[in-house]
Amino acid sequence: MSISAYRHGIGTTVLDADFSPQNYFTAYLPYYDEQMSQELQLLSKPGGTVDWIAGLYYLNEVAGWTPARFTGDEFRLLVAPHTVGTYESISGQQRVNSYAGYAQATVHLGWATDFTGGLRFTTDDVTRKAKRTLLGQAVPTPTALHWRLARRSKSSRTKPSSTIILATT
Repeated sequence: MSISAYRHGIGTTVLDADFSPQNYFTAYLPYYDEQMSQELQLLSKPGGTVDWIAGLYYLNEVAGWTPARFTGDEFRLLVAPHTVGTYESISGQQRVNSYAGYAQATVHLGWATDFTGGLRFTTDDVTRKAKRTLLGQAVPTPTALHWRLARRSKSSRTKPSSTIILATT
């Protein structure tokens, strides 16, 4: 048996935190998500003394923000006082490749008595990237007139992890 799935989504959430006409804090959150999975299963014929299933599973997913943007007077006062036009922009992406193999068997021992055992091996490869930008123009103050610009970028890759599960019921 083969089971295939595909999903693609894009959208934007706009959040006005105070629900007033004044722009105290607004978040624009555009996102995307694309996912594909494939599963192959081998099944025993039903009705025997032992029922079993074995299979392989693969998942590929990419999701992120493109970029999220935060603005407003309250945001500016908390993050970058003495600036105008301040906003923060955050971009991020996560990629996942997951592979699994599994097997399960049920032995029918007698009237209303079954023994089920299974084994699953999974390995996940996850990669993450993020970039944060804070931008605003300073307003005249007794001390200075300047531009404020801060940028942070980060990316990481987790080591592929593996999990083995042995279960009985």
